[in-house]
Amino acid sequence: MISIILNESNEEAQFVAAWPDQPLQFYAAGSLSSVVHPDTTILSVFIHTAVRADDMSRLPKLRMITTRSTGYDHIDLEYCAAHGITVCNVPAYGERTVAEYAMALLLASSRLLIPSTVRLQRDFRADVVGLRGIDIFQKTIGIVGTGRIGRNFGRMCMGFAPTIMAYDVHPDHTWAAEVNATYVGLDELYRQSDIISFHAP
Repeated sequence: MISIILNESNEEAQFVAAWPDQPLQFYAAGSLSSVVHPDTTILSVFIHTAVRADDMSRLPKLRMITTRSTGYDHIDLEYCAAHGITVCNVPAYGERTVAEYAMALLLASSRLLIPSTVRLQRDFRADVVGLRGIDIFQKTIGIVGTGRIGRNFGRMCMGFAPTIMAYDVHPDHTWAAEVNATYVGLDELYRQSDIISFHAP
């Protein structure tokens, strides 16, 4: 039996269309609870559902967990390894989309876009007093986590001629050479960066 913890209400129809002949059980988003059927062999979750050892111990037939995300830190991997439960993720999910969103947030925050919009809508005036923001051009940008998303974010930053500092437990020196980034320790990155973007679980 495949048990699916939904993230959004419209997901159920998508799963049924994809697997019309499979026995599917659906559950509301949130923490895994004792209501998940004990005959579950495959469990599908998203990042908002923690899958802990005590949850899995109530599912004796569980053989696989699929998380519909890149990150998998919400799953107890030690328990899974000890009990022969395979864990699958989506390693290339949204690598450019999320990086673009991070860039959009950076631009919106550096230019105080939300406070400016609120003032314009509320007061119907477009003065810039207190809303000048900062330039990103030639700033030092720290990137914590240089997986696919962090690397794409770094590439997008290049148009602003920044100094890029990066931290990752597994440095990618090919990417660093491409964007002229320097890998440093976290403390130095925090001290030296004007802007920090986090791309890690």
